[in-house]
Amino acid sequence: MTDYVLSTLELLMYDDTDATYGLAAAYQAGDPYTVAGIKSCATSWYNFLKEQHALKSLKEFSALYVGVVGIDPESQKISRMSSPQQSYIILKDITTPFECPNVIDIKMGTQTYEPDAPYSKQRREIEKYPLQSEFGFRIVGMRVYNPATATYQFFDKKFGMNLTRRNDCKKALQIFFRCNTTDESRSRHVLSCVISKLTQIKKWLKTNDTLAFYASSILMAHEGSYNLQSNVTSISEPMLKMIDFTHVCRKVGGDPGYIRGVDNLLSILSEVVQELES
Repeated sequence: MTDYVLSTLELLMYDDTDATYGLAAAYQAGDPYTVAGIKSCATSWYNFLKEQHALKSLKEFSALYVGVVGIDPESQKISRMSSPQQSYIILKDITTPFECPNVIDIKMGTQTYEPDAPYSKQRREIEKYPLQSEFGFRIVGMRVYNPATATYQFFDKKFGMNLTRRNDCKKALQIFFRCNTTDESRSRHVLSCVISKLTQIKKWLKTNDTLAFYASSILMAHEGSYNLQSNVTSISEPMLKMIDFTHVCRKVGGDPGYIRGVDNLLSILSEVVQELES
């Protein structure tokens, strides 16, 4: 931290005014108020750099930012120019590598509202899925491709809210990863990749001690149309991204609720793999 105190002092010295020279002199003389102020500034700067470094290491698991567009509320036409109220962020579509992607949205964390949210908002969020606080995740929706019929099966929010037991969530994930088909080798391959990615996210979350990802989700996608004659290694690697950062807040201690959700997902998926191998 001493290095950051000195760096902060050096930055102040770049401002060639009597005031900043006086501030530097007061710090060097040990004036308690000046020293406290400089150290506070240095601490904030240090924490900011630490947070920025941590977030950069999470880049692999965030969707690529493309830009911002606006949608006219009347014509519904997309425009590059719009007011802030009409602006929308564009992210890269993670399903593009796949011919017939299976996609699932999983709301992560034991709490899906910010700590200072109105009581009415907190109540609504809790009532959506009371088991969120126990499981640490909720399946918001998914779509699964059926190669036999060349059609998709859709599972909406209501489906996810009716998953009231751990085993119900397990069965839903088995459907998503097509574990009930004869193509188990591909399911194992996809699952092993997803487990590896979730483990990396958990490792990052364990080192995070400043941010809480309220109402954030994990979006997964993998190929649903398998050529049964193709080799497992030819399958596109599944995509897994963290999305929805509108309600990210600074919180001392990080986000144990998100970690709980990742732990439970890892536990369930590991069980699924074991059953496929037995």
